[in-house]
Amino acid sequence: MQWSFSRRGGVKLWVSMLGCLIALVGCQKEQKIQSASAPKPVVPVTVVKAHETPLWLKFLAKSEAASHVDVTARVEGELEAVVFRPGQRVKAGDLLFRIDKTPYLEKLYQAQAELDNVEASYHLAKSKVARYRPLMAEHLIAKEKFDQLKAMLKKYIAQIKAAKAAIAQARLRLSWCDMKATIDGIVDRSRLLKGSLVKPGTTLTSITDADRLYLYFHPTSHDAALIRKYRSGEHPAVEASVRGSQGLLKPLKGYVEYMAPAADATTDTVTMRAVVKNPDRVVAPGSFFDLKMLLGTWRLKTVSARQLNYAPGGRFLYVVGDDGIVKKVMVHPIFENDEIAVLGDEVPEGTMVAAGMFGRLSEGMRVRPKIVTTVP
Repeated sequence: MQWSFSRRGGVKLWVSMLGCLIALVGCQKEQKIQSASAPKPVVPVTVVKAHETPLWLKFLAKSEAASHVDVTARVEGELEAVVFRPGQRVKAGDLLFRIDKTPYLEKLYQAQAELDNVEASYHLAKSKVARYRPLMAEHLIAKEKFDQLKAMLKKYIAQIKAAKAAIAQARLRLSWCDMKATIDGIVDRSRLLKGSLVKPGTTLTSITDADRLYLYFHPTSHDAALIRKYRSGEHPAVEASVRGSQGLLKPLKGYVEYMAPAADATTDTVTMRAVVKNPDRVVAPGSFFDLKMLLGTWRLKTVSARQLNYAPGGRFLYVVGDDGIVKKVMVHPIFENDEIAVLGDEVPEGTMVAAGMFGRLSEGMRVRPKIVTTVP
């Protein structure tokens, strides 16, 4: 196939192409003019500045009663009486159980009879020694016989001591038949019924005093290092809310009592314990808590944790310059919780940090910053 153009047709074609090109350039210029004249989006920003900042860390904690004892039998026998109601509040010294005392009374009487018998023999031997002493001085009796009398006297003295010890032991074992509360608190149910055979070491019930609670929690080694660095004292204050209470119960207040000197090699966590007051014993031991630890108040540069953005290379802030141009600044917070992030040297004071519209921002775009004091 062959193509051919006349001179006149070629001129018409070039004129038509030139017109299209002029129209296209005009459209592009018009779009640029419209883009330049389009209003800049308003972006809320906060201004970075150092201020007094309370530093909190949050942990999940499990509670235990600060005072808890098991009531355990020390002697064997038949459980003769249970003299409390489950859930009853008792005081130290209140009677809880009684074990049959009959065999222990018999042993006490036997020990007392043995003491009476030995004391009678002792007094007889003592009178003989006193009577024979003058005769010994005048050599009217053999020295060997007198020495035997004195030895017998010493023997009875030792037997008296042993008999008194046996009486004390019998009385002690008799006293153990009355099982009493050793602390104030709420007594649990009895684990044995009246008439059951009790053996030494058998736990019959327990007593719990929930006026104070221990809260155990386990920060990571990193968080433990932050606690050691920023805490204002040896015993930082804590507030603890029952998990899931949704504000229906007031937070319990207390302080950190203990921090393990070393991390667990398996979990890389450090065991800590706080003590909180439990007014009216509302919260039961064993409950889980959301615990907040106040490390202290420091003068620091901070942003809201919600202003942090995430990228494969780490975390960053959208920073707005004085010219309104948006830039990404990678940051490595030196401290953070779910409320704030403490900034290092990457972001100087006076910097404007975007506080919203993150999904619409991109590096290099122009915006009109609007300073706000709170992050939505």
